[in-house]
This record gives sequence, structure tokens and C-alpha cells, in this order.
Amino acid sequence: MEDKRKLPKSKFNWELAGTGNDGFRHRYSVLKDESFRNNFLNFMDTLKFDWKVVESNFSYNEEDGSWVDVKIIDIIDVCWHFQNEVYDVDVFFGSSKIILLVRTKERRTLIDDVISVSEFISPLTIEELEEIELEGERVVPESN
Repeated sequence: MEDKRKLPKSKFNWELAGTGNDGFRHRYSVLKDESFRNNFLNFMDTLKFDWKVVESNFSYNEEDGSWVDVKIIDIIDVCWHFQNEVYDVDVFFGSSKIILLVRTKERRTLIDDVISVSEFISPLTIEELEEIELEGERVVPESN
């Protein structure tokens, strides 16, 4: 029987904890929470991976034949690997962060693919920062 499920498309809603690249390896560090699953499936679909194959990593089959979903928070010190014609992806699950390492010889393709599904926010202006107070302290020191 053919699997006719469709992946709900969404913009990536990852809070990046860090990024880096050397032109071949691109590293993304994201905060670990349950929204990772859908974001990751969309990310991998964008990179031309079969999202249904990727999704199979998020569940396992019990002896009685039933399927159990794995909670992201419970995946610790595990590394997954995926590879297609363009990308080689490792996903490391730490205790509080998830690190994605994407290797490709086609850097521009990766950048274009990620930008096509990303939503960028504008940084606050100095004037806006001056108005924000954190626990009674100014975020930006007053000028001399």
C-alpha cells in the first residue's frame, strides 16, 4: 500500500545557538525541544532527502508490532547520519542542544536551499535597545 502522507510545510522555527562553516562543512546548533522533529523533517525535505525515511528515526517498533514515537528530549548522545547525491548530514543529540553538520561541495546550493525556507528578523535599532530595560537595568549604557 502506498504511503500518501504529506509533510506539513513550515518555515524553520529553530532558535540557533550557533553557526559556522568552512565552505565545505556547515554547522548549525539548535536548542533542543520537541519542535525539532517537524523543523528537521522540513529541513531535510528542503535538502532533497525523503522525509518519510528520515521520519522513521523518530519512532521504533515494539515486539507486539506497535510503533512508539521517541521524544526528542530522550535522545541523548546519539548521532544520526544521512546522505544523498548533494549532502552528507550528521545530527548529534546532546543533552540541551542538537548539532547539525551538513557537508557539501555545492555551498551555494545549500545557502539557496536554506534561505528559501528561512524567515529572517531585523535586529533592533540602538534607539529600540535604549528603551528596553531588563530587571531595571539598561541594556545599552548611556553615553558619557
